[in-house]
Amino acid sequence: MSSSTLSRSVRDFASSQRTRPFSDFFPDWKPRAKHSFPYHEYIYPMVAGLLLSGRVRSVQKDGLPNKTDIIRWCKASNFNPYLCEWVGNFLVRGGIIKRTFDGFVRGPQIDAIETHDAKAAKKAFLTAFHDVLDSKTPRGVHRYTYPYSGGFEGYLRAFACAFRGLALAEDTLGETLLAFSELPRQNLEKAAGELATTLGDRVAGSYWFDTPGQKAFISALSSVGGLSHVDDNDKRSWAYLTDDLYVILGLKSAKAKEAIAKEFVVQSDLTVVAGCHHPLDTLAMLCRFGTIASKGQTLTFKLDAKTIKESAHDKEAMTAFRKLLESHQAKLPSTVDSLLSSGKAGGELGKLQIRGCRALIKPATPELLTAIREHRRLKGYLMADSPPGYLLIKENSDPFNFSKRCRECGFDVEFL
Repeated sequence: MSSSTLSRSVRDFASSQRTRPFSDFFPDWKPRAKHSFPYHEYIYPMVAGLLLSGRVRSVQKDGLPNKTDIIRWCKASNFNPYLCEWVGNFLVRGGIIKRTFDGFVRGPQIDAIETHDAKAAKKAFLTAFHDVLDSKTPRGVHRYTYPYSGGFEGYLRAFACAFRGLALAEDTLGETLLAFSELPRQNLEKAAGELATTLGDRVAGSYWFDTPGQKAFISALSSVGGLSHVDDNDKRSWAYLTDDLYVILGLKSAKAKEAIAKEFVVQSDLTVVAGCHHPLDTLAMLCRFGTIASKGQTLTFKLDAKTIKESAHDKEAMTAFRKLLESHQAKLPSTVDSLLSSGKAGGELGKLQIRGCRALIKPATPELLTAIREHRRLKGYLMADSPPGYLLIKENSDPFNFSKRCRECGFDVEFL
């Protein structure tokens, strides 16, 4: 929709606000006929693979990724943990990734990043936006509707049409949102175009755009990638609607076909070069057994020798990982083949007997005792001093959680 098709009151309203054209901040910016598909950047499939790998647990309170787990992996990968957390939160809120009791699985909108499905991308964006808006809205404030039925899709389209190519002053953005919502309804419907029916009966005014609502709306739009911020030379902050939002709302066209990065090379220095558009199950395996050495549309994973040796106890997982690598490269480098062959399966080391009432552990063999004591996911449960041939669980640790984690690591556990 061009500015000439907007009603006069909407055009006058937009021109009366504190705005600046994009060219003031991005001199090389020019309108494009086609834009990249939303969530096409490498960061989305990479973080989705990380969540599916099992290395990040979910927080029981809100189901979002555990920040400590993200920081631990990002530190080993020299990656920005704040960006990783932001993307992870969006993937979970948008239904692209679904939480389980203590981890994550594929969600109903997974096609938004796996096959670049436009309907799934739009559904993920709106679901995440409504979820953040609901969580940010103070509970003591009366609202006429729930966020998902508040008419925000049509409102966003009308607002985006009115301020296309412009950045708005951030300190008055909330007041602009309120004033725009109070324009005559027929003018908003004309600007919303095909989404006019989603405006709802009472999206405007104090029902959603009072001061708490303004803050919640801006925060929600920023959290899902619909709003970006930039500072000028005088350190004043400005906000503008992103190309992803315009594509999702149907105001800009996305490229029919994007360059697909699907390289896959296993190298002798224990690195795997893989394009970011491989199936998410492939990226999840690589995230589970390695860290990121370099990032971009083509990712370089550094296989973690210690993680692989500890995972050797899980014979099923190691067999699946070897099969994955060999499906792309029939003959693996000798260094990689040797690493994958090291260690014994957990069942081969003997049975681990746990007495929950006494928090006493009896490994069947000295080799199993050493493997448990040195395992990074298990040693935190154990006391430093134990009787010869036994292990003791710390007083403040749960024996049942310990046994569950032992089974996850591939050990044969018998709870007495």
